[in-house]
Amino acid sequence: MTNLVVLVVLASIGCVTAVKHERKVINIAVFLDSDEQNEISILALSSIIRTVYSRTNYLLRPIIHRMHKYEVFKTGQIACSLLQEGVAAIFGPESQDINEIVQSISTSLQIPQFQTFWNSKLKAYHDHRGHGGNELYTFNLYPSPTNLAKALATLVRENDWKNYIVMYENDEGLLRLQEALKHRSTQEAAVVFKKLGDKENYRSMLKEIKRTGMLHFILDCETENILDVLKEAKEQKLLTEFHSYILTSLDAHTLNWAELKGVSSNITAFRLVDPSSNIVKEAASVWTLVMKYSKDYLHPYWNVSDDIDFFNSKHFSEITSFNIKK
Repeated sequence: MTNLVVLVVLASIGCVTAVKHERKVINIAVFLDSDEQNEISILALSSIIRTVYSRTNYLLRPIIHRMHKYEVFKTGQIACSLLQEGVAAIFGPESQDINEIVQSISTSLQIPQFQTFWNSKLKAYHDHRGHGGNELYTFNLYPSPTNLAKALATLVRENDWKNYIVMYENDEGLLRLQEALKHRSTQEAAVVFKKLGDKENYRSMLKEIKRTGMLHFILDCETENILDVLKEAKEQKLLTEFHSYILTSLDAHTLNWAELKGVSSNITAFRLVDPSSNIVKEAASVWTLVMKYSKDYLHPYWNVSDDIDFFNSKHFSEITSFNIKK
């Protein structure tokens, strides 16, 4: 707490102005995954809220709920109480295990909910709710499977891959990739699917892949596992100038690629955040100050439920997409 004044002066001009003009406080609920630990991301969220809304007549007051993905009943109870807390919007959760109950309750309470993960059940849910003119309250900012499929197909086509292997981590990844590739014509490249399995199995799986002699790969796994897979691929001599990879993770650009310095393979990834945009530059500048001067500072408008430890950077899009109308 020792750097509270520094942070407020450098990153919270909007909040100071808001107090002076008695700006209206808007409550929003934020569901965080308790399996993750990254307090800096919470501080970044605090900075985003102050930066984006420093020029409006409102203050956002996040009400944080840290949940385990198996706490469905508890999550439902909390979601039901949001109306009493005057919540105007819900952000998260990231876990599909508890999202369905939050999604259902947000619709029943007519509170907008923002999601940032690939939700395979959302289309069916929207089709069901939208039938008969029912208003929809769920907004998913993750790129649609159709758009991702087009991007993936374009990369494969432009690279002129005659055959390739899809390495996937779990059944969700397999489902997503099958959806993306199901519209291929019979004349297009042949595809082989290989499940990565646990980290202990990476070596044996990659040895098996090496024996196929194939050179092109689509890698679908959690962002934090990408480098582990590629480092093992390097050990198996699958990262030479003859090999090429497409990564499906939308956060691959956040990794420390220096760990693969000297690799001559072509590694391609998608990115949603444009680091050259002014709003991203501004946010990054504030985050840098936050991380430099205050590692334990909490926004004065936080209402914390349990310990705060994580907020995914993809929620940046959610916050900036939430338009407050008076």
